Amino acid sequence: MDAMRLESLLAATTRLGASALHLVPGRSPMLRVQRRFVVGDDGAVTAAEVADFTRDLMFSDHRERLERRGHVEVLYVARSGERYRATIALVGGTTSVVLRPVPATPPRLAELDLPPQIEDFTRCRRGLVAIGGFFGSGKSLTLAAIVDACNRDGARHVVSIEDSIQVVHQSHGALLHQREVGTHVTTAAAGVRQAMATAADVIVVSELGDCAALDAALTAAESGCLVFAGVESGSIPGVLADMSSLA
Repeated sequence: MDAMRLESLLAATTRLGASALHLVPGRSPMLRVQRRFVVGDDGAVTAAEVADFTRDLMFSDHRERLERRGHVEVLYVARSGERYRATIALVGGTTSVVLRPVPATPPRLAELDLPPQIEDFTRCRRGLVAIGGFFGSGKSLTLAAIVDACNRDGARHVVSIEDSIQVVHQSHGALLHQREVGTHVTTAAAGVRQAMATAADVIVVSELGDCAALDAALTAAESGCLVFAGVESGSIPGVLADMSSLA
C-alpha cells in the first residue's frame, strides 16, 4: 500500500478518535468511530495493496500462524511514532487488515470498567487465571492492565510472554521483563519455562494457543507462580472447554 495513503488514513484515525482502521480488499477504507463505520472516499483498497503492506510486516513464524489459525497479530509503528496493533486475517480467500491504536502508556484496571474482583486476582500469590474472550474483545488490553497492576508490587518478579509486544511497560517497583515469542523466546511454552527458571513470581501469557503452552502454564501454577493467560473464547464454559481441548 502506498505509504502516503496509509499515513493519511492513520492520521485520520487519530484525528477522529477511531478505535480501528479496516482495510478490506474491494472496499473503501473504514474507520470505526464510536461503534459506527466512517467510510473513506479515496477509492477501494486492492488485494495487491494489502499484500504489499502485510508482506513487510510478517516474518516466517507469523505467516505460519496465519496459515494455521487464520489470523495473526503484529506491531506496526507509523512514521509519527504511534504504535498500532495490526490484525491480519484470512477471510473468504482474501487477506484483510485491522489496525488498532496502542495506548502510549499502559492501561490501568480502573480505566477499563472491569469488575473490582479482577484487581483482587493480581494480589494472589499462586494459581492460574484465564482471561477469556472472543477475538478482538479486549483480552490484550486487559492483560496489559494486569501487568501494570502487578508491576506496582515491589516484592515481585513479573514476566510477560507476548505474541507481539504492543504496550511497553516501565518498571514501577517490580522487576519486570517483557518477552516476545519469535524474538526473545521460541514459543510461549518455552517462555513460561524460562520465566520459571528465572524465579518469576507472576507470569502473564498473551495466549494459550497449544497444549504445550497450557502444560507449561499449569506446571508454573502448581510450582507456586501466579499465571495469567489469555484464552480465545466467548464464555466461561467456553474457556473451560477450550482449555480441556488443548490438554
